[in-house]
Amino acid sequence: MTAAIFLVAAVAMIIAVAGRRDIAVALLSVSFIASVLWLYHHMTDPLALSL
Repeated sequence: MTAAIFLVAAVAMIIAVAGRRDIAVALLSVSFIASVLWLYHHMTDPLALSL
């Protein structure tokens, strides 16, 4: 999942260099939202500790 987030961000940067700013902003927004959701998933996942 993390690799997919970086891939979307990289594609957005390539598209931004190509001159399509609106698509690049949308893709960067998608990658940011996915990053926040992925972080939230890991923050709320219970730890399986056996002490």
